[in-house]
Amino acid sequence: MLVRVHFLAVCMLLGGLPAVAQVTFKSGVDLVRFDVRVVDQAGRPITDLRPDELVIEEAGKALPVMLFQRITEPSESYVDAAMRAVTAQVSSNEAFPRGHLYILIFDQEHITPGNEQRARMAAEQFIRMRVRPSDRVALFGIPGPGPQIGFTADKSRAIDQLKSIRGSYQRTVSTAFGTMAIYEAHRVVQGDEKLTVDLLERMSSQAGLDLTNTQITGAPGRVASAEDPSVTKKLLVENARVIVNQTDSASRQFLQRLSDVVAQFRDIEGRKTVVLFSEGFFQDNLSRELEHVAAAAAQSYCVFHTFDLNQRGIPLDEAHVSEALRATEIQARIAPLSTLAVETDGMMVIDASARSGPALDRIAEQAQDYYLLGFTPSAEARTNRGKYRRVTVRVTRPGARVSSRSGYALPPDGTPADRKRALESVMGAPFAQQAIKIDYTTYVMKAAEAGQHRVVLSLS
Repeated sequence: MLVRVHFLAVCMLLGGLPAVAQVTFKSGVDLVRFDVRVVDQAGRPITDLRPDELVIEEAGKALPVMLFQRITEPSESYVDAAMRAVTAQVSSNEAFPRGHLYILIFDQEHITPGNEQRARMAAEQFIRMRVRPSDRVALFGIPGPGPQIGFTADKSRAIDQLKSIRGSYQRTVSTAFGTMAIYEAHRVVQGDEKLTVDLLERMSSQAGLDLTNTQITGAPGRVASAEDPSVTKKLLVENARVIVNQTDSASRQFLQRLSDVVAQFRDIEGRKTVVLFSEGFFQDNLSRELEHVAAAAAQSYCVFHTFDLNQRGIPLDEAHVSEALRATEIQARIAPLSTLAVETDGMMVIDASARSGPALDRIAEQAQDYYLLGFTPSAEARTNRGKYRRVTVRVTRPGARVSSRSGYALPPDGTPADRKRALESVMGAPFAQQAIKIDYTTYVMKAAEAGQHRVVLSLS
């Protein structure tokens, strides 16, 4: 049976008018969408919040709220809610149920070989037991090779790809002086005199040389006497600086790739839970890259839950490292993980190697109950697109508490290719888009031709 579909629109009313040259009006508006959680004093979600009870401020100036929508999980099963949505007399995109969106990311650049095994097992158990048929999961290993799976309901595929995840982080590096830990290199470059002296003494003992009274000429094994020990110290600092530059470059590439992975989901609606498994890295020279990740997360509605995979014991090949120094190193490495969690309204799980499973269970148990706000960005944000803008969100209702990300960033001006990509992303989205409510129904009528029907689609 042939079915013809006619869209009732204003242009149909103009069909009898003489043809005239059409004028194209180009217009657009920037609308920043912000996901916030509001709970009462007992931690229960508040379900009857009004738009006037939320205040968004940037640099002390209130930003007008243009969109206010509550997002929640259906009280009935996903299948029942979906059937009710498609069989109702008047259907609405808001009636379609939504599940959770999970993005599991393994930082292969900053995980010591072997430390990823417990996290892999916990992730497998999480996907197998906690990801429901209504949920979607994505899996990435950064950098490659590793899994690169977008949102999927195929849990078996995601579980199978977990086997390819491998850590590659090396905590120590060989230099002309001997082995040096990456953390030691950072401390030397920062001017830690005590650690520099201790490092020279240790290297002297390991090499059987008195490095405090010798000079390294540049190549391993070539040693010449020197009157001034400061020359040796200078060369040590130069070696340390080379190590810092190399590790910063690797961390910078990881953050760029992480930003790209997160940004690809910005056209898909809904709050996304990102679980990042990592041992962390040193953020001394990476503040701009971390801000770019936070900006990409804001554009994609991503909340980072970071899992610290550092082992607290002293490795056998680093018996010379004190417990205090090891603890200080771990604190420095997990600082950027904490920053990502705080900036995106997520949480950080410290010493997660032995308790990744329970932590993932807590994430799965969080209710999908939040408010989606849309507000007009400031003039400064429109002028400097891409720059991360910090905002504060307040709730005026007594006894209520609000949690949200720390800011937003406007994407660059779109091109025709960007609009095409955005449309393709929307068409392939795992759930119905709900930013703008659309009610629709269809009417089947007889057509002029025999054996055919006329279907009228009404939209509002």
